Amino acid sequence: MNHKYITRGYQDEARAAVMDGFRAGTRRGLLVLPTGAGKNFVACSLMDAYPHKKVLFLADRNELIEQPWESINEFLNYPAGVEKAAQRCEETDRLVVGSIQTLSRRYKDFRPDRFDLVIADEAHLSMSESWQNVLNHFGQHALTLGMTATPFRTDGQSLMSWYEREFYRRTIADLQDDGWLVPLEISNMGAGIDINHLRPKRGIEGKKFDEAEVARTIEPYLEAIARELLQKHSERCTLAFLPLVEISRKFAGIALDVGLKAEHVDGKDPERGDKVDKFRDGEYQLLCNSQLLHTGFDAPRCSATLNLTPMFSSVRYQQIIGRSTRPLKGIVDDPQYNAGDRCINIALSEKPDAVILDPMFQFAEHGLLIPEALSASSLEEALEIRKHRQKKGTSNLGIAQRDYIIAKEQEMLARLEADRLERQRREEGVISVQEFAARTDNFPLATYTPVYSGELKPLKDFDKLLLRSRGINPDSVSSRGQCDMACRAVNIRRSRKLAEIPVVLRLIACGTKVERAWKLPAIEAKRILKLHGLRTRP
Repeated sequence: MNHKYITRGYQDEARAAVMDGFRAGTRRGLLVLPTGAGKNFVACSLMDAYPHKKVLFLADRNELIEQPWESINEFLNYPAGVEKAAQRCEETDRLVVGSIQTLSRRYKDFRPDRFDLVIADEAHLSMSESWQNVLNHFGQHALTLGMTATPFRTDGQSLMSWYEREFYRRTIADLQDDGWLVPLEISNMGAGIDINHLRPKRGIEGKKFDEAEVARTIEPYLEAIARELLQKHSERCTLAFLPLVEISRKFAGIALDVGLKAEHVDGKDPERGDKVDKFRDGEYQLLCNSQLLHTGFDAPRCSATLNLTPMFSSVRYQQIIGRSTRPLKGIVDDPQYNAGDRCINIALSEKPDAVILDPMFQFAEHGLLIPEALSASSLEEALEIRKHRQKKGTSNLGIAQRDYIIAKEQEMLARLEADRLERQRREEGVISVQEFAARTDNFPLATYTPVYSGELKPLKDFDKLLLRSRGINPDSVSSRGQCDMACRAVNIRRSRKLAEIPVVLRLIACGTKVERAWKLPAIEAKRILKLHGLRTRP
């Protein structure tokens, strides 16, 4: 690859997973990576890996064209064509960046086979009519990759009828553990703002509150919030999101009056670029905006987000929080570093963490998003994590989520151990998929939820025979997707030359400790069974 950017391990994994998926026959698939993970660079590496394919990168708005265009130029040293407003691409352009706003009006000007690959950024929007017109026009010939930062699998339900499968997924928690994103703390900022009296309305983009009503509700609290920022978070660069331009401008003025270096910015501000650059350089403690800087805005110095706009969109919420999750430049990207090195470097840097300032608590009574939702698999799980966090008294989001998972796993293992003893009395040679996932620390399998049409199909007789031969009770497997994931996990154990499930069960029955039995190499497991005069073949 002839480019300056060195891809990260998970980005290489994502590219390989997408290419494997297309190679296996999938024509429309999804890539799920959180804000700050470098989805644009994964897209660029795909363009590089397919040197003979003509590629269209679709952005949601004209304003979001610049960032992917710059990424292509930086990564590939290639000036991509642009299709937006008055700008037109050339027929000879191999790579084109276009906005859905423009292409939804012009797609019929292009041959259906003009592109071999379409990459749809912000894919959670791609079921709308304008997106579908464009995607279906080119999709007769082109492969399609949708990219999104959606944290909940349930958010993908509306994508089921069009996208065929999910190629690859990493969460904020995954990338924090690997040292690519900074840890997140949560601050509720005092007693909180009660928004339970607000009543949501349903608009074109789904449920939302009336912005003017939200502005009136939060206005009496603005001075207290500004003073708390000064007293407790003055060392941070805070990005604040407010419901209206007028209330954003007012909050910036109040913050200035209490002693903060604060500024407001909006789309019509002639000094917008200069103000944003000053915030990036750390000259402002607070930058206020309204629905402007949640996407396409990179400011690694930002170490706090203050959200004063209650929302239902998990994507928009993650985009807002994602403004603060990037580490400072030069901290983690040395290819010599491992996950431990990166985590230590972040901890010792001038930005060891980021904080979610959540004065409205994003009340869940309306189904609103809360900080715990960033890595949870559902809003219900997020509420459970919040209860667990508050009970434990921790403000660190990562620790709260891990503690919750550990507690749930312990409960599950206790139930599974009782089930195992009962099975042992019945001399059955299989275990449930849940026990297999728990014993092998396979969290994705333990929390698996089918979403896409292929995953939801019921098991065939062959699937059931395959599972039973691998030592997994087919009655415990709910769908074809879970069956595939379980069989892949068994195959990974085989490739690592670990003992097969039926062998592990025999080891446990003859007295080997459960934890040790699951970790034994196959050859050692067979030796132990021979010593006990037991069969060694599963």
